[in-house]
Amino acid sequence: MELLHATTFPGPFSHALTSTKEALVCQGFSIMAQVDLRAALDAETDAQPEPHVVLGAYVPEVIADALTADPSAALMLMFWVVVRATEGTVTVETYNPAALSSANDHPTLDSSLDALSQRLDGALRDLHER
Repeated sequence: MELLHATTFPGPFSHALTSTKEALVCQGFSIMAQVDLRAALDAETDAQPEPHVVLGAYVPEVIADALTADPSAALMLMFWVVVRATEGTVTVETYNPAALSSANDHPTLDSSLDALSQRLDGALRDLHER
């Protein structure tokens, strides 16, 4: 099983970032954080990476259900989705929640991880249709 979900496509970074957020919301995700790594690194170091934004995302009802099975579920059910530019293309990537299924023994949590994996796949597919 693949550890990462990823897609790469051409286009301006700002459009890709907006489209990624819209695709996640369409799949039921809420965006709780947006970290501009490029700006943060530029302010604190001499590094000047390509545009690189990390989105903190989660599905409220999935987390609420999973927390009843395991109070530590939030560790596995909140996602960082990375949107980064590389030489004229944009890559969107996150880890595959289904790959975490073997790390726990809660059937409810396993089904939550599978559901989130399907939603993330849907969001990445949606990006190609935009």
